[in-house]
Amino acid sequence: MPPIDLGLLRRLENAFFADFARVERRDYGLLYYQPDNPLSHDSNHALILDLSADLDAAVGDIATFYQEQGLEPRLYSSFVAGDGALLRPHLERRGFTFREQPLRWFVLDDAPAPPDPRAAGGLEVRRVRGLTKGLRELIHSEGPVPWTENVLRHHLPCEGLHLLVGYVDGLPVTMASLKEMDGLARVDDVLTHPFYRRRGYARALLAELVAYHRRLTPQPLYLYAEEPSAIRVYEGVGFVEQVLPVDQWSAWLPG
Repeated sequence: MPPIDLGLLRRLENAFFADFARVERRDYGLLYYQPDNPLSHDSNHALILDLSADLDAAVGDIATFYQEQGLEPRLYSSFVAGDGALLRPHLERRGFTFREQPLRWFVLDDAPAPPDPRAAGGLEVRRVRGLTKGLRELIHSEGPVPWTENVLRHHLPCEGLHLLVGYVDGLPVTMASLKEMDGLARVDDVLTHPFYRRRGYARALLAELVAYHRRLTPQPLYLYAEEPSAIRVYEGVGFVEQVLPVDQWSAWLPG
């Protein structure tokens, strides 16, 4: 598979949130916020993009901005190698909690994955453009996650977001999104209802998502994963783990 340009990945990752959150621009970086979805970390966080800036002043400005919005101040890595080590002392002096969050990164291989002889039957996959009652029930099937529902509500109007849902007997049982960006595409929102797990539905949906992506765009497709069971599904449909040579971390200021 061709290597992914890390400069392109950095630019797109740092802009990813703009389709479902508001953004304030500063000389040092970006402040994403969505007051009607305060529990969503992806909707409410800052990125320091210019590491030559006055970092103490930037961290102070970030804390003040989010507190004035009634939100918890939070920062994410900006996909720059070494930014965590540089920023951590400035953040901790301001009372932020700093946590390393290494992610495993997977890129779709160019070669199609072999068909799975155990592939689940009876799954109908459709692209959906709105949150139905059944889809909301799927999103909350492991417990209330209003932040996820609200991110999707803001994100679905974006034409580049393709939410694919798998139905069994008319009921939505599994879902995943494909975000088409300017040069790359990303998989997110992968979820299967607990009652319908271990039946092959997630793999069937991801196989259809991969085929959908190949019809849609030649852009490289990638995702992040942590759960071993999910990783087995991703690898089964052709994703291959790659080295992500940047720091992954987040920091927040407890209220």
